[in-house]
Amino acid sequence: MASQPSTDGSESLLGAEAGGPLIQAEKDIASMSVEDLFTYFPLPPESLPEAFPEHSKAPNLSMLPKSGCSGLIDEYAASGQQFIMYRPIIHFIKQWLIEEQKVSHWMLDGMPSSGKSIAVAALVHWARLSGWVALYVPNAEVLTAGGTYAYNKDADAWDTPESAKYILHNLLAAHRDTLQAWSSRCLLEASVAGLRSVDGSCSIAELAEAGLEATGAAAPVTAVLDVIDALKAQSGVPVMLAVDRYNALYAPSDYGQSVGEHKRRMLGAGELRLAAGLRVLEHTAPLKGVCIGALARHDRISRRTPVPLQPWVSPTEVYRFSPEEWANLLAYYDAVGLCAQDHVELIKSFMLTQGNPKELRVMREALSFLPSTAMYKDRR
Repeated sequence: MASQPSTDGSESLLGAEAGGPLIQAEKDIASMSVEDLFTYFPLPPESLPEAFPEHSKAPNLSMLPKSGCSGLIDEYAASGQQFIMYRPIIHFIKQWLIEEQKVSHWMLDGMPSSGKSIAVAALVHWARLSGWVALYVPNAEVLTAGGTYAYNKDADAWDTPESAKYILHNLLAAHRDTLQAWSSRCLLEASVAGLRSVDGSCSIAELAEAGLEATGAAAPVTAVLDVIDALKAQSGVPVMLAVDRYNALYAPSDYGQSVGEHKRRMLGAGELRLAAGLRVLEHTAPLKGVCIGALARHDRISRRTPVPLQPWVSPTEVYRFSPEEWANLLAYYDAVGLCAQDHVELIKSFMLTQGNPKELRVMREALSFLPSTAMYKDRR
């Protein structure tokens, strides 16, 4: 594991804000301002368990190998720390949500490894710190792969109960107290409706818990869709619906249907009731809040998977690291012992990786950025 960085302000920025502390260990994203751009703030895994499977206690998680935010997981594993950079894209959207809130649907796009996933995770973290309720899916493939699936004749679609319970569990883990205070019409089937009150209402938390406890395939999915509708109807506390790797909801799923002897048809994500319901950029936004989707641009989820752009959606480009961001990235990696930094290596690494932090982590040995063996001996 990398050495612990100093947080006394001894490290200084090499970018536009030279002279300030590089690592803002005593701050959180809610208190970060434009003066803190390019510096690092803490994002503890336990505050965002959806992004880190080892911190989530969702049922049957082993059946959902696609869960988690790979960008955050890889960054934390490489650096041995729990900090991320306060980038301009994060600040821009955060301030827009604070000051304007006129854009109800955001679609984040950009080149592979440009930081879209970490930006979404940071915004969810900010929303929760700021008192919002945030339903967060760090990888939409968790809705289209893994677990069991069953045909729902009434809906003429397919239900994925493990994926639904994953969402319900994580939402309750983050917001149980708030959801307990919010009421909703209870729309679950009669077999799950022991929680109904005289007027047919219940708390959103009770609705989610009923879906978690249900044994059939349909009830958990129905619970998620009803919970989302109930969240969107709230006008007091802002609500964020955030789905990363959003274009997985338009790609072929990992599920199939037998259509004859030795024949199997791959199900499209749109045939899955839960996946279709989480196409948040197609549906109405919360009365008070926002929907965010971030596109994946590698693997089978790529530009070959078209995502319809509705007129109410604001497409926003997430660019790879700028020279200022790159300078501070290397300063941070130097501080935590991941790779040594000097002016020549900074320029060379930026040109070779085109501002892609993932490539820097993967290829740092080939680029001669590994610290000397003496540095490792000093840590023993």
